[in-house]
Amino acid sequence: PPLLALRPLMKFGKHCEEACSDLAGVTKMPAFPYKDLKKQLKHVEESTDPREEFFSFLINKVRNVDEAWKKAAHTALKAERSPYAAMLLATAGLGNPPDAKLSQSLDEWASVARTGLRKIKKKYNKKLGNIYGLAEENLGFEDSYAFVRSRERTEIETVARGYTKGRESAGDTSEQREEATWRFECPVCLDELHDPVAPACGHPMCRRCHAGMMSSRAVRRIRVAGGHLLLTPKNQSALNC
Repeated sequence: PPLLALRPLMKFGKHCEEACSDLAGVTKMPAFPYKDLKKQLKHVEESTDPREEFFSFLINKVRNVDEAWKKAAHTALKAERSPYAAMLLATAGLGNPPDAKLSQSLDEWASVARTGLRKIKKKYNKKLGNIYGLAEENLGFEDSYAFVRSRERTEIETVARGYTKGRESAGDTSEQREEATWRFECPVCLDELHDPVAPACGHPMCRRCHAGMMSSRAVRRIRVAGGHLLLTPKNQSALNC
């Protein structure tokens, strides 16, 4: 079962560090920067522009680990698709041999990271949301990470789920199967799916979150002939995911 299910109750910051540390032997991933984000949120409360300072920090920090996760996911998926070629490259010293644990560990890391991101957003909303707007509104299209909503996440989850089913067919008990039950999350609010809809991108999300995305389309000003300004969608393709 996932590491999340094995850990006793503890503060999430400590849990996040320990879980990521345990997974690092396989994933080679840094820990999700939950404690850094929490400290920064406390620090910016007395800043002249807490919104700009906090979200610039968050975007840079999370983007760094997201890029590392995406790169590791590509490696894992490539090995899954071409195990023989991956083994030959490993034999020649040009890569690592296919490892069934890598996809599972990356999936677990992503689950910890999504929980951390959700908790940080909630803390921001509680402290500063009434003054500066909710985290989801401030981040807009910047709030799109591979470990949250992407083709890589979907494929890594599928591979990890396949290994789980393999263990079940090998004779796992019903209690173990229950521990392996998947918790489907909305890629917008990062909470458990509620009244889900399936947009064109293929990622199920809460009906309320999808409606909010469509009604709060970001716009940008474009200068046109005659000096007039025209409002247009900032990124039409992003609205589909």
